[in-house]
Amino acid sequence: MNTTGINRNWGALAAAALILGMGATAQAEPLEEITVHETSAAARAQRANFEAEMAAYVRSVEVAIEDARRQRLREAQAPQFRLAIARELHRG
Repeated sequence: MNTTGINRNWGALAAAALILGMGATAQAEPLEEITVHETSAAARAQRANFEAEMAAYVRSVEVAIEDARRQRLREAQAPQFRLAIARELHRG
């Protein structure tokens, strides 16, 4: 059941006109060509910069983790041991 109120033939005709119009417009427009030089050098430089920044970040995180670990060890109390001596022999 068609609830849009548009006849099926009319819709097909409108779609065909739209497609043909797009094709004619695309053919009428001139093509532009863009040439980029030395992009590989810029990309390598960006990559090297990114890797250096990431290495510095990783080092800073590792230092922060190590500092936190050392601080927790300084604050931790020594474990308390209680020895229990059995007077009877146990064989297991």
